[in-house]
Amino acid sequence: MDNISFSGKIKFVNPESYKNFISYRNEINNLKHNCGNKKFTHLIQHDKNFFVITTKYSHALKRDFVGENSTSYILPCPTPELIKRLIKEHILYIKNWKSEIDQAPALSIKKL
Repeated sequence: MDNISFSGKIKFVNPESYKNFISYRNEINNLKHNCGNKKFTHLIQHDKNFFVITTKYSHALKRDFVGENSTSYILPCPTPELIKRLIKEHILYIKNWKSEIDQAPALSIKKL
């Protein structure tokens, strides 16, 4: 099993998302350090109407091929408490999700 203690990447969709989400430093650190490695990218969009987090996981299917899986959560009318709870649940989900993807048999792909 891969070591998932390496840092994942966090990207913000726009400057407003960064300004709104930066106050959640603990959640950012938990997401970055407990939920991912270099193969994970977490995209965050946060404004007054909704909060969206999309996580992409790039992984090797077979030699010379890369697969990408993604999962998203959308939270309308976000409150700080709901965002914090969603991040905690997302971290748990991602750990299980990654394990399931890594255990799935690789697709048989031929090079042309």
